[in-house]
Amino acid sequence: MSLFSRFLSAASAMALVLATALPGQCTTYSASPFIADGSSSAEDYGANFISAPHLQMRVARKLNSEPCGTYDGILITPWRPFQGFKNISFVARGQCNADTSKFEPGVVVQFGTPGQITTRAFVPCSQAKHIIRDDGLEELEFTAAQFGIKASSVVRNIVIADLQAVDAGSFEIGSIHINDQLVKDDVSAGVKTFDVSNCSPTGPLQSTSLLTSSGSSTGLKLVNGTSGSVTVYITLGTAVPNSPCEPGTCVQDVTQLFPGVVGGGGPLVGSITLTSGQSVSYTGSQTVSGNLAFGAVFQNCPRSGFNNGMNYSEFTLNPPVGPNPSFPFQEAVDISCVGGVNADVAMAMTNSSNQPDTTWSNGIQSVTAMENSSLHNNLNIPGVFPPGCDDCADRTTINPPPCFAGYPCNSQHICNLQRSRNDAGGTVTVTFKGFFN
Repeated sequence: MSLFSRFLSAASAMALVLATALPGQCTTYSASPFIADGSSSAEDYGANFISAPHLQMRVARKLNSEPCGTYDGILITPWRPFQGFKNISFVARGQCNADTSKFEPGVVVQFGTPGQITTRAFVPCSQAKHIIRDDGLEELEFTAAQFGIKASSVVRNIVIADLQAVDAGSFEIGSIHINDQLVKDDVSAGVKTFDVSNCSPTGPLQSTSLLTSSGSSTGLKLVNGTSGSVTVYITLGTAVPNSPCEPGTCVQDVTQLFPGVVGGGGPLVGSITLTSGQSVSYTGSQTVSGNLAFGAVFQNCPRSGFNNGMNYSEFTLNPPVGPNPSFPFQEAVDISCVGGVNADVAMAMTNSSNQPDTTWSNGIQSVTAMENSSLHNNLNIPGVFPPGCDDCADRTTINPPPCFAGYPCNSQHICNLQRSRNDAGGTVTVTFKGFFN
């Protein structure tokens, strides 16, 4: 019998069924269901928390209008704050890819320095690595790099919840693991309840003042570091509500990015030709999200004139605070060789004093600069995705190009560099250093 075929019906909306922990289990993490609610009772929630045999959660919004600050979910608490967070994974079923303006479950990690929590990072389940199981369920994995967590960061709490709190939705999880260690189901104490008043979040997601944006903006600079001319092709990301590229705050016209850009059949695509040593910069405060390819419009896999495929640089800078002010989106940069390599590209991140900016991290180490190499020499370079490895250390079933299926992937998830929107500022410089033969 499958895990979810044993999902038990509850007599009330908040039923709990106790289960005995597996023999011999020893864990430093425990998970318990909670509700933060503005009413005196939670009877209008369609949420059931049960164990059958693992802790499962259904994040289901109220059917009627609910006050802001109302949310429910799972609170994962370590026995003590810890360093070395690498990943969290769980088995799931539900509306992960529903209308994210109304229902968007995900994972929040609260972390900071040894003395205090300084950051809360939210990653929606749609951005997790998804593996479809034989029983039709999914295994979801989130890595430290996605949250911008460094090896030295101290993690205090982890929350799984829907942060939109607008519409009904269902998201069931079980078999939670942190750093590949099973999390203990703490169901004996029942559901924790937190009162919400004056539209202020309480419980696990309180103290939003920690997350006030710095107000600084990150600049983007493009440099031709060669003795000849080069044409750079620009593709911007499409603005989507409640995403790092929010409509109205995200650049949606390539001609607004750099002076001299020529449109290419639509506002999101274009190109610019730079002479030897020429540079152009974007210094606005709006979000910029997209990629830069060199010599031609990007395409996966080798083709005429591009025997080894193409690579490009990716960036998301100055994202909005987020759908909930408590969870600012992350800035992110990388160099992708997933579709091959044709150009030598370097990226460097500096602060407002033009010094290397150590706030950028891949979750394992601080990274202030990176540069890709030729096709067969891109393994284990922080900030660089190797050929064919769309998950950095693996291939997913979604986007990996078949042309590089036999190439090795990295030993760790080190490819995507991130930092909190609160750390925005300084400059990300993309430098073209030449074409590979």
